[in-house]
Amino acid sequence: MMKRKELEEILIAHANALNEGIDMAAALLARYPERAAELAPLFQLARAIQGALQPVPAPAVFKTRLRQRLQEQQVAGRQKAQAARSAGRGMVWWGVAAAGSALSIAGLALFVLRRLRLAQARRTQPATATVA
Repeated sequence: MMKRKELEEILIAHANALNEGIDMAAALLARYPERAAELAPLFQLARAIQGALQPVPAPAVFKTRLRQRLQEQQVAGRQKAQAARSAGRGMVWWGVAAAGSALSIAGLALFVLRRLRLAQARRTQPATATVA
């Protein structure tokens, strides 16, 4: 039994050659005669599978419809992205407006608290008498 990695490399080389229209089975069997009993049925299976999996040309109608659907999906995707960007900009402006309002309220609250403290401080100060 051959090592798994070596077997994978041999089978990959055979499959790549088959995809290019070349059957390297005889050359690989000659290169690895001690493994011919294991490789020969695998090469035969690979040829059978490769022969069964020939590409089927797509009808022109299918290509046209597929192109139309892909273009429609592309347009719809762009529209969704544009809508999301527009909504995002709106959310940013709402956030800025909310932050501005919060700062205004905080400023007003600080102003009122300062006035209250000043008024309280004036009430607690002893009255100074004027000497005539």
